[in-house]
Parts: sequence; structure tokens; C-alpha cells
Amino acid sequence: MQDMLNACCGTPVEATLPQAKHPLEPLTPDEIRQAAQIVKAIAPYGSKTCFETIALKEPSKAELKAAYESGQPVERRAHVNASSAGTIGVTKFVVADGA
Repeated sequence: MQDMLNACCGTPVEATLPQAKHPLEPLTPDEIRQAAQIVKAIAPYGSKTCFETIALKEPSKAELKAAYESGQPVERRAHVNASSAGTIGVTKFVVADGA
């Protein structure tokens, strides 16, 4: 994830999302706010960032199984589509919780 951000935006970002109780629960309001803050910090739009979607990027069945078997928490990821009122187009992001 970090490599993608550096390649895309050249701005290293260290961030974590608050942990939910179950990996398939919808994002909490805190997770949504955190994902929005992270994207605003790295998106090319700055203060003009507009959000079309901020939603849970569900883990694969294999990820869920591996986490269950190992007893480790499942990484929570937010799928974010952002744009700017001054430009045409949408930038897609995946923000990970760093678990």
C-alpha cells in the first residue's frame, strides 16, 4: 500500500483505521472520517477533495480463513472514490488499517 501511495503521490503516509468488532461490519463513522482525512492528505485535490464513495473493501474468503485460523485480526480496508469540483474524473484509493 505504501509503495502505491509513494508511486502515485510521492507523499509517504502512515495511517491506521480504528478496529471494528467484526471484519465484515460496515465502516464505523470514525473509520470513515479517518479514511477521508488520509485521502485529503494524499489526494492531488487538497482542500477541494469531494468524496463519491467511502465504503468497506471486504476481505476475500481466503483472507478471512487465514485470519480465523491464525487468530490474527483481519486488515480493514476502505474503498474510496474521490474527485475535485474543479476537475473531471475520479481517483480510486484503498486505505488500509495497518493491522
